[in-house]
Amino acid sequence: MRSSRFSFRAGAAGAVVTAALLASCTAARPVAGKLGIDEWASGPVRWLLLPRERRALQRSVSAGEVVEFIEEFWRRRDPDPGTPGNPYRDEFLRRVEDADLLYAEPGRRGSLTDRGRTVVLLGAPSNLQVTSRPALSWDPKSKRGHRTLTRVVSIETWGYRIDDLPPRTLEMLQEYEKKADSRLNLTLTFIIDQDRAKLSAGESLLQHVKRAAVYESR
Repeated sequence: MRSSRFSFRAGAAGAVVTAALLASCTAARPVAGKLGIDEWASGPVRWLLLPRERRALQRSVSAGEVVEFIEEFWRRRDPDPGTPGNPYRDEFLRRVEDADLLYAEPGRRGSLTDRGRTVVLLGAPSNLQVTSRPALSWDPKSKRGHRTLTRVVSIETWGYRIDDLPPRTLEMLQEYEKKADSRLNLTLTFIIDQDRAKLSAGESLLQHVKRAAVYESR
């Protein structure tokens, strides 16, 4: 993954916004202004944005406010902000690249699919099982006596080990298990039908990983 560097130039508000966005995502084409911000927020970074961050971003109007928001966004996810670089952002960008390569679907880049989202947040699974089962569907255009069809769909189950999870995620899961008096499953299930995959189980785990990436004290 190539790293993007940028410099600030007086009076070049559009260039400042563009540079900040390019330093924060893998977009190859130039972006600027409100369109660029919307594109950034609707890209793979959507899987990290918390509701309050999305609201704050919507309130950011000037180029300076946008740059400040993006810098703070990544700083809150930096495990060691006192050192150069940001390993969390670097790993995020690598995972986005992997997801785009592996899980693209018709009309959608891989990192914006359900399986791509999982790779972005959790990385590759420790184990993966693929099975298939029949599923019923409805065909309103059928001219036969019945309109129900049976088709075969694939089921992917992704499993993760405790050792695969970042320490902060483990801490949050332990807190959750104490409060809920139950154990959170470290598996996710996807139903693949007609070249598209849909997450059917595991949303809670992804939400925990998303929240655990943020250091609230900063």
